[in-house]
Amino acid sequence: MSMKKAFLILSIVGLTALPLVASAGPFNIIPCGFNNAAEPSDFVSDEATTDSTECDFADFITLIKNVINLLIVLSIPAVMIVLTWVGIILLTAQGDSGKITQAKSTAQSVVWGFVIILSAWLVVHTIFIVLTGQSFNDFLK
Repeated sequence: MSMKKAFLILSIVGLTALPLVASAGPFNIIPCGFNNAAEPSDFVSDEATTDSTECDFADFITLIKNVINLLIVLSIPAVMIVLTWVGIILLTAQGDSGKITQAKSTAQSVVWGFVIILSAWLVVHTIFIVLTGQSFNDFLK
């Protein structure tokens, strides 16, 4: 399978899952505004929109924390899928130095990208602790 076909398949799967992620319902990303409605129908009902809770700064910080955590959680399977694909390329390379070099380069890029994602979380968390003197969870109490 060529890289174009693999990219097409991953794009279709990603676009299919996009409404699930965008709704934020199953992931409980949005901490306020709709009484933490669990069902998508609750977001459009009159009761949910008229009886909504007000958002404050702590809810904004919670939203940022939830988005960062969601991106980290979604990046783990993405890394595993790409590393599996790299393994398949290595197994089917049959000594082709071009494919082996491409697979090693892709694996290195994926690992470095994941390290950057985790480092970004660590930097944001550390800056927040330095500025407020509290962790996310202590700040929200």
